[in-house]
Amino acid sequence: MKNFDIVSLLKPRTFLYLLVGTVIFLFQTHNTLAIIELSQQNQKLREQIKMSASMITSQKLKADELQSIHNIAQEAATLGLGPSSIPPVELEP
Repeated sequence: MKNFDIVSLLKPRTFLYLLVGTVIFLFQTHNTLAIIELSQQNQKLREQIKMSASMITSQKLKADELQSIHNIAQEAATLGLGPSSIPPVELEP
C-alpha cells in the first residue's frame, strides 16, 4: 500500500485540480441550497394562494346571498317598502 504523499498535493497541477473541484462543489452546494429555499418560498405562496382563493369564494358566496331576491325583498319590507299596486310600465323599443 502506497503512503499518502502531501507533496503531491502541493504540485501546481494537482493543487489546481483540487481548487477547481472545490469551487465546483461549493457552487453545486450553493445551487442546491438556493433550490431548497425557493421550494420553501413556493410552498408558502401556494398556501397563501389557497387561503386567498378560499376567502374570495367565501366572499363571493356572501355577496350572492346578499344579492338574492329573498334578501332584497326582506330588506325592502324592513324599510317599509312593499309591492306597488300600479302596474309596471312597459317600454317598447
